[in-house]
Amino acid sequence: MTTYAQQPVWREIQKFLPEAYQIKPGQEPGEEWWTWERDRIHLDTYRNPRATVKVILFHGLGTNGRQIMAILGAPLARRGYESIAIDMPGYGLTEVGDGHLVSYEDWVQAGSDVIDAELARDDRPIVLYGFSAGGMLTYDVAAKSRKVKGIVGMTFFDSREQFVRDTASRNLFTSRVGGPAMHLLAKTPLHSMRIRMRDAIKMNALVNNKGAPCECS
Repeated sequence: MTTYAQQPVWREIQKFLPEAYQIKPGQEPGEEWWTWERDRIHLDTYRNPRATVKVILFHGLGTNGRQIMAILGAPLARRGYESIAIDMPGYGLTEVGDGHLVSYEDWVQAGSDVIDAELARDDRPIVLYGFSAGGMLTYDVAAKSRKVKGIVGMTFFDSREQFVRDTASRNLFTSRVGGPAMHLLAKTPLHSMRIRMRDAIKMNALVNNKGAPCECS
């Protein structure tokens, strides 16, 4: 079982962040594993039983829980909040079970279920935070769960809108032809065909420094 303590890439990535948003040696979050459906979901946690609020953090496409923990979870923890960052299925160190074809609906369900798991531990109020696709996820999870006290979404990405699809897609052909084709293929035996996210959307927009480690071009 791989942990972030054994994985050096996140340390290289955070060097491109301002020092205030870097996790220093000895200040790393705890690492927990949560069994969900057929998956083993990885959680970064700064547990604090004295905190009056828990903040659950949702990353976006092409990132992971450790990165969002660095830029927000750790600073929140230093201010006395309990913070929990999830590696959503398909990202980070979460282990996806054999045969599980992950969908966005799975992310929504997993987010709702982790809220239930945290409320089973104690009844402290929970706030959701997310950026990029995680921003829209905060809304959808909150709507499904109805058990959180608030959400902070840095991006509300509604792919039902053609303008949004055109803007986010790698090119207009991908948006106008590739997207509808994938929806049709999802209803055929080819539904398990995989494509790289960078072939579908503008993953190169995730970073503005060419020196940063990123397989998104």
